[in-house]
Amino acid sequence: MAMTQLISDILEILDDGQVQHLTYDNLLAFHHGHAVWRLSVGYRAMQAAGQTLSHETLWDRKFLFIVSAHPGPGVRDAIEFVTRCVSRKQFQLLNPQQPVACHQHMEFRW
Repeated sequence: MAMTQLISDILEILDDGQVQHLTYDNLLAFHHGHAVWRLSVGYRAMQAAGQTLSHETLWDRKFLFIVSAHPGPGVRDAIEFVTRCVSRKQFQLLNPQQPVACHQHMEFRW
């Protein structure tokens, strides 16, 4: 039988030299929308990427630039909550002409 490890709810990132302890509950309060599934996928994907790619130090928000292929508000809010890249103008859509509304042919790329 395969065992799976539960990922902690907490995500840590540096902001101005201070460690920020982010939680999924805080992300839900930040979102104020209905795209909870995409919000969840975005949060967990960034959490997994951080655990995989940040072996020596935590990511620092000021050095991050995000390129996303998904224009939906849930993913975008998760990215903003964790990285602050949207408000810092360090966020770019891979295809800016793609409609903001999600549709059946949309895919996630990380």
